[in-house]
Amino acid sequence: MKHFRQILFLLFLIPFAAFSQWTDDPNLCAATARPVRIGRGAFIGARALILKGVTIGDRALIGAGAVVTKDVPARCRAVGNPARVLEPES
Repeated sequence: MKHFRQILFLLFLIPFAAFSQWTDDPNLCAATARPVRIGRGAFIGARALILKGVTIGDRALIGAGAVVTKDVPARCRAVGNPARVLEPES
């Protein structure tokens, strides 16, 4: 049982150690980071993914589970994977 606990501990610890070494470089993180802008009154559905650098306009609606890869204009709906922009809502 003692060896089993040690193995579980190592399996739990190794992925975090590898990840922390990868993210210690500030130049790497700064080069890939881009802000996501969300407009006023925008609705984002459950489990929607918004990729880096995407702008969502004012009063836009993002469907549940959508993967937003491009900008969404104001007062439009975006649904699907990848998200497609539908006609502006009235």
